[in-house]
Amino acid sequence: MSISIKVLDTTYARVVHHRLGGQHFMGVSWSRPASKKENEVLWQKALEYAQKHRINLWQLDRSQVSVYTPPETWLQKSWFQPGNDDNSNIIAVVMADQLFCQLLLHEVEPIHQTNPSFHAGLFSDRDKSKDWLLNAVFSEKKILLSA
Repeated sequence: MSISIKVLDTTYARVVHHRLGGQHFMGVSWSRPASKKENEVLWQKALEYAQKHRINLWQLDRSQVSVYTPPETWLQKSWFQPGNDDNSNIIAVVMADQLFCQLLLHEVEPIHQTNPSFHAGLFSDRDKSKDWLLNAVFSEKKILLSA
């Protein structure tokens, strides 16, 4: 049984508490780029809720990868090939916001330790990869890629 509780809904983002069986996740999705201040407020409220309810898993755009370079652009591109129905364990996001990167990296570390197929890391040189995701981001200094 799946339950979703709206935690925060703004003009630029939505934060949701998901309960799937015995697992609890915080979900975050952006509808448009937000300023650094807006993202700080969003993450402060989301983290306060998560800590209060002892939630330490985060889901971000489960069916899409989002490339976000504040405040210039917002790009979305499908992560999965057509016909691939087994997407339930894949989480992917690329963000340029440093606060976001640090918080998310801290939150997903326990997942990475228990699930070796999950990768999270900070990449400072996009030229090291030919991945279209990293090449799509053109102005940031560091980005986080988790998939």
